[in-house]
Amino acid sequence: MAYGCEDFFVPEIEQTPRSLVVEAILTDEPGYCDVKLSRTSEFSDRSYYYGERGAEVYIWSQIGESFGFTEISSGVYRSNDSITTQSGLNYLLYIKTKDGNTFMSEPQKMQEKCDIEEIVLRDSVMREVNYNYWGEPYVRDFEGISFNVKPALPQKPDAGFIYQWGSLINYLVFSSEPPAEFYYYCWKLYNNRTFFVYDYYQDLSEQSMILDDLHFMSYYTISPEPLDSSRFEGTVQSAISYSIYYKLKQYTIDTEAAKFWRSVKRQGDASGKLFDPLEEEIGSNISCQTDSSICAYGFFNTASVTEKIVKVKLGTREIRSVEMGDTFPVVENTEGCLEQPTDFWINY
Repeated sequence: MAYGCEDFFVPEIEQTPRSLVVEAILTDEPGYCDVKLSRTSEFSDRSYYYGERGAEVYIWSQIGESFGFTEISSGVYRSNDSITTQSGLNYLLYIKTKDGNTFMSEPQKMQEKCDIEEIVLRDSVMREVNYNYWGEPYVRDFEGISFNVKPALPQKPDAGFIYQWGSLINYLVFSSEPPAEFYYYCWKLYNNRTFFVYDYYQDLSEQSMILDDLHFMSYYTISPEPLDSSRFEGTVQSAISYSIYYKLKQYTIDTEAAKFWRSVKRQGDASGKLFDPLEEEIGSNISCQTDSSICAYGFFNTASVTEKIVKVKLGTREIRSVEMGDTFPVVENTEGCLEQPTDFWINY
């Protein structure tokens, strides 16, 4: 029998100055704009966020407009006024940090608005491969809904898209305490933070192609289980997911911005497994004007925004029907129940 010992290895990592990190997106939706500034941290530093305090922040347009910002919390700056943009105009982000260095983005053109032509929902199955303790693969199938989108033809072909979605699930709870019966009309709101990035694509017939499998929502996710039974009178007999409001938000950006966000997504999706996407260097369109040796990270984005809402009626682990919606309900709480149908309840 062989014996050995283990030694801890601590690699020598070069210490570098903390670089400025910029998070900013200016859309064509009238309203206030936020810019988040922070600093990178060392590998051995347990802190994960250093807000950049005391900076001067401006957005300038090519027609001479200047929008100033005020710091509202550590490293978060909000425009002093609501900003209304114009498609086709260039916008530029200017930052002066408290150490006297100035940073400036490359001019970014506000994209023309591009509609969502179609959202297609399908009953489907997602197959997930995992490995047990001994490294043996096993497969699990999840029934659910695949969501696909077809963007309209953009004004220029060098366009990219960022997609984010949210949903409001209606479910019906039936309980009883003989001889009384109770019905509860409940909802759950999902504000999903996952984003998806695509370049615009046309086939040889110059038809825009549907983006297959934008994302997948399992019926396990849509299910109201587990339930807090203390919220209901009597004994719960059944809980059935009844319908979904689904909102898809499309940000039209240029291809350089899409490249940046794909890199960010690959970094975020990597978990260290063998078949993870390869990590890559994340670029930036922001540079230091006072010292070219100082690096900055992040990307100043301009984006036109459109959204589409659909209402989905559900059966038992299946889609019964899909129709267009006009508005996405505004709810005070992310989850709740009433003894009467809400004004946003979708009836069959």
